[in-house]
Amino acid sequence: MAISINNLIYPYFVSDSRIKKKGVESFPGINRFSIDSLIKDLKETQELGLNKILLFGVPNQKDDSGVTAYQKDNIVALATKKIKAAFPNLVVFTDVCLCAYTKHGHCGIIKQRAKGKGQKLRLTQKRRYRLWRKLH
Repeated sequence: MAISINNLIYPYFVSDSRIKKKGVESFPGINRFSIDSLIKDLKETQELGLNKILLFGVPNQKDDSGVTAYQKDNIVALATKKIKAAFPNLVVFTDVCLCAYTKHGHCGIIKQRAKGKGQKLRLTQKRRYRLWRKLH
């Protein structure tokens, strides 16, 4: 299989901060965007022929359970809704990992020094449902 532009997925980081655009130090050439500046940048991305993105949320508030990830209007849900309104044919994948939403940076809930897999699965399902409901 040959690699073409149709095989590529471009990563975007969306933040609920007031900063319009800020570089990600560990990811050269990639930026964190406010929702409005992300929409503007997506126009350029589509002009390059890229039609798939992977959206990561960067919340201002973090806690041990990643509570902001489950809120009805979390940053990824809000951004996805605006992106799909502006670019209905754009394929948007969303990250459902909790690491960006937790103080400890782990992908799930830490309980008694071990990650609770059952609880993590339920919370991941809840997060996916919230994203789906925002779009429907």
